[in-house]
Amino acid sequence: MMIITEKRHELILEELSHKDFLTLQELIDRTGCSASTIRRDLSKLQQLGKLQRVHGGAMLKENRMIEANLTEKLATNLDEKKMIAKIAANQINDNECLFIDAGSSTLELIKYIQAKDIIVVTN
Repeated sequence: MMIITEKRHELILEELSHKDFLTLQELIDRTGCSASTIRRDLSKLQQLGKLQRVHGGAMLKENRMIEANLTEKLATNLDEKKMIAKIAANQINDNECLFIDAGSSTLELIKYIQAKDIIVVTN
């Protein structure tokens, strides 16, 4: 079963969307193409930013960053967060409404709010 290049590329990306990693042999079996053809396809798809070639096969290129857990976020840039939080907290006055999003920086802000009679809305 020989497949034209575009269809092969689509097939490779489709298969990778279902599985974290595909070996070169799996791709050869699925497409019926030679190892050299699959290697060229993987090189081209990597150039296009569609996948990452790894030893023995390929995996989808991560388009999203892996988010750090809260403990890591709380410790990251702590001095800067405290400085920003102090400055921001000084801008908050009595009888104001404050919208606070979730996050380690806004958590730091809460520690420094001195204003009374404020309305705080969170998500």
